[in-house]
Amino acid sequence: MRTHVSVTRWCFAAILVAISMDAGFAQSAATPTAAEVAFFRTNIEPLFMRGRGGTEPGYASCVMCHTWQTSLRFSLDTPATPAGWTAEQSRRNFDVIAQLIDTANPESSRLLLKPLAPAAGGPGHTGGAFWQSRDDSEYQTVLKWIRSFPSNRYAKAPE
Repeated sequence: MRTHVSVTRWCFAAILVAISMDAGFAQSAATPTAAEVAFFRTNIEPLFMRGRGGTEPGYASCVMCHTWQTSLRFSLDTPATPAGWTAEQSRRNFDVIAQLIDTANPESSRLLLKPLAPAAGGPGHTGGAFWQSRDDSEYQTVLKWIRSFPSNRYAKAPE
């Protein structure tokens, strides 16, 4: 019995430490609604499948690099079929992509900046610049999606 109590206390203490160390816990742990995931599946996720040249014909460079290469900052699930992801995979992808957006300052979201051409304010991206300006329709679609959330929903923790 004494060991069980000690293990329980240790686990509880570990959880409290983990929570206290992650200042952005509440925002990053936000659970999206079914409607939010559905919008993501229909409007955002297809952008990762869109052909952008890449190194192999027929592959979308976003999917090619951000699924099979594990050294990248984020990794999407490998699509279940050539048409895309299952609902369960999309939910996991939503969680990954939510880490790349900042609802308090949408225009500073990494998801918007990395594919943006440096001449338009992007930091550069080894996969290429897919949007030549902030007026690009894909950029605007992603920006509108980010702005659809409350400003504190996926806000970056203060540095």
